[in-house]
Order: sequence, then structure tokens, then C-alpha cells
Amino acid sequence: MIVVGRGYVGRSLAACWGVTPIGTVEALESPAVTIAPVVVLAGGIKALALCERDPALAVAKNLREPAAIAARAGGTVVYISTDYVFDGRRGGYAPSDAPNPKTAYGVSKVRGEDAILASPRGLVVRTAHVMSEGCPWMEWLTQRLARGEPVHAWENAFNSPTPVQYLADRISEAVAAGTTGIIHAAGGRRVNRLELFRSVAEIRGLDPSLVEPGVCEDPLVPRDISLVHA
Repeated sequence: MIVVGRGYVGRSLAACWGVTPIGTVEALESPAVTIAPVVVLAGGIKALALCERDPALAVAKNLREPAAIAARAGGTVVYISTDYVFDGRRGGYAPSDAPNPKTAYGVSKVRGEDAILASPRGLVVRTAHVMSEGCPWMEWLTQRLARGEPVHAWENAFNSPTPVQYLADRISEAVAAGTTGIIHAAGGRRVNRLELFRSVAEIRGLDPSLVEPGVCEDPLVPRDISLVHA
């Protein structure tokens, strides 16, 4: 197995499988990609505001580069996608629901999905808010709360936070079963940021009351992009 992407998700998935992730440039040049039984495309770009300012960059990172790597791959190609392919008007999105992205990032990921699905052994895995012990936002939150500093967390935006080990296991199971097409691999709960942050505080023995209700007013953030598996 080859994991392409040295960002948080790529590194974390690679660690679950005991492999070393590689970068895009290496993947476009390495002969190993042509013979690997599985290539997991876990790179790309998510920065929402940057993608809006430069949609061509989003397309390059989330469509063109993954498609070029997929074209070289000799085995199953797994494309890590996102809940942002949906508009967030109702939540509870299933793999069979039609995408309707409201951001340049989401549009670029839908186009990336389409490119991978054109492959006979393409598998699109949509996930959400991937997390693990030591992930950047969890460490930031822990440090703030440990200092007694309040944190405001959205209560009007929902998704399905996903433990990285669960994501890795779902991918492994799907690949072993020869699954192609689209699957969802996301946490089983629809939660807002307020609930998530307070649960982390409780697990780490910190004061959950320091996590105060906040309102998301960012037009780029869908209000309910929670996922279901079927």
C-alpha cells in the first residue's frame, strides 16, 4: 500500500497501516505507484478561503494531481473525499445522495471524485473531521482549557467527526472486499463543535464549562453535513 499525502490525514492513515507516506511529486515519478496493489490519495488542499480566492489551485490539488497519480496506478485507487461535497441544508447524507457543494473546495473534490470513479478500480471514501490523539485542534483545545482560558465553539454547525483508526479500518475492509464506487466512512454521531469540544474536555479531565456556545457565521461552512453510511 502507498499513501500519498504528508498532511495530517495522510500521515495519520499511514501510521495506522505502518507505512511511510509520500508526497505528490514522488508519487508522480515513483515506479512503485505502478505496481502497488493499493494507492490511497490523502493529499490535496482544504483551506476554504484560499480555495475561494484561487479555485484553480483547488482544482490542481484536488483534481489534476490525484487524477495524474491515479492514471499511473496499477491497483486500486482510494480517493479520500469530504462531507463538503454537500450543501448542508439537511444533514444525514448517504453515499447515494447527489453532491451539491457550496464552496470552491467542495466543487474541486467532487471533480476529483468523478475522475477517480472513472477508473475501473476507483474507490471514493468520504469522511469528516478526522481526529486522533495528538491531532492539532485537540492539542490546541487542551492547552487553552488547561490554562483556564474560555473557548467559543459553534452550536449551529454539525458534522460527523471520525477517529482516524476507524477510517483506516473502513478503508482496509472496503479494499479487501473489492469495493468500488463511493462509501462513507465517518463517525456514527451527528454533533456540533460545542458538543465535540466539551466531550474532549471531559475525557481529558478539564472543565467543560470553559467551552462556551458560539455561532458560526462563516458562509463557507455548511450548517449540517453529517454523514450516514447507507
